[in-house]
Amino acid sequence: MKFLKQHTVYLPALLAAIGVTTSAAAWAGSWSGYLVDNSCKKSLGTDTGKIKAHPSSCSLMPACRSAGYSIFADGTWLTLDKNGNELAEKALESTKTKEGFYATVDGEREGDTIKVTKVSETSAK
Repeated sequence: MKFLKQHTVYLPALLAAIGVTTSAAAWAGSWSGYLVDNSCKKSLGTDTGKIKAHPSSCSLMPACRSAGYSIFADGTWLTLDKNGNELAEKALESTKTKEGFYATVDGEREGDTIKVTKVSETSAK
């Protein structure tokens, strides 16, 4: 026990040196859900019925495009980074889905933001 007390002060420095932090760490993964522009996200909230009914064409309107995009996955909104916004826009431009654009987003999540590497339209589960 004495050893732990004497060396506890070194633990935070050691963890920082090897890249481990106690704050929200980034992790790679895939998230599937409904892709919506950030402008409409606010009014939709977490109402899945409204989110599923959101028109894909709305997300491509100028004001909505410029607001960027988020994905509603596992009951929470995750914001896409700049690259993700560009990829989401391309996916929305090529879809035939009229409403409830469901997608899988690949990337690295840090907090509530995803640094996106890929956006692809998928079928809702």
